[in-house]
Amino acid sequence: MLKIIDEHSLLIPDLELWLDHRSAKPYGFVSHAHADHFARHQRILCSPETGAILKKRYKVPKSHLQTLNYHTPFIYKDHILELLPAGHITGSAMLHVTRKSDHTSLLFTGDFKTRPSHTAQPIAYKQADHLVMESTFGKPHYAMPSSEAACSQLVEFVDQSLRDGCTPVLLAYSLGKAQEAHYLLGQNHIAPVLHPSVASMSTECIRLRIKLPDFYYLDELCPERHCIIMPPGAMKSNYLSSVGPYKTAMLTGWSLDHPRASRYRDVNTLIPLSDHADYPSLIAFVETIAPKKITTIHGFTHAFAADLRELGFDARAAEKEASN
Repeated sequence: MLKIIDEHSLLIPDLELWLDHRSAKPYGFVSHAHADHFARHQRILCSPETGAILKKRYKVPKSHLQTLNYHTPFIYKDHILELLPAGHITGSAMLHVTRKSDHTSLLFTGDFKTRPSHTAQPIAYKQADHLVMESTFGKPHYAMPSSEAACSQLVEFVDQSLRDGCTPVLLAYSLGKAQEAHYLLGQNHIAPVLHPSVASMSTECIRLRIKLPDFYYLDELCPERHCIIMPPGAMKSNYLSSVGPYKTAMLTGWSLDHPRASRYRDVNTLIPLSDHADYPSLIAFVETIAPKKITTIHGFTHAFAADLRELGFDARAAEKEASN
């Protein structure tokens, strides 16, 4: 059912449908609106929420979008296609495909998360014969703290920074973790002040009925007891030049990995808030889906596939496969 050229080139030949391919194709499934999963395909299959964000963020014409609601079967070329919530960010979707002729099924996860989220639809599960899954945190030491513990760490950083007379600055990608931080600040009665790129995505998420609190723009007068949310790349800009003393915290699952965390040596604090499944969640997801075959993509593909084989699953990294 699936042709695997490499981990970034996955094709369902019968449908001529590419999965999260990074260069433009005639027909492509886009699991979510992060840049490393998006290309300007002539026709894009995605969730309505992802479609709206693609229009806002990348100016994709509406005519190029084929949106499909979650849990709504769509019959195409003798196959049943269904999108399932992936729990990663707003609008993220997994693609489930069943071939009608023999009922063989495929589940492509894209990026996903099983832990609770305030800004992404809860993940859904559906059995499949062949599971193609991300393995970003596919090593055992990547076990994230609970959502409550990560939230407590974030709030403590903000409170301590304010007590020290510094403006707290949370560094997070504009789409995804930034909205999760936006929500958590509001729930703790801390005024979020958003970088323009974060504000743009939060505004779109609010339009999509994600419940986010009111916020201030970074170029406006900041209120007392405020916290700035901005993408890491914006640190090189002049946005913080008039803020005064500040402290920074990077929101990243890589904080659990000391060698990788060293790249953030200019950041005051690392907070393990991630929108990806951690290692225990990856294992639990596989056990829930119970596939006959697994292909790992993105991340520690070989190491995670080897661990799955130890557990009795037929698992291989995408780089080692030619086709199926």
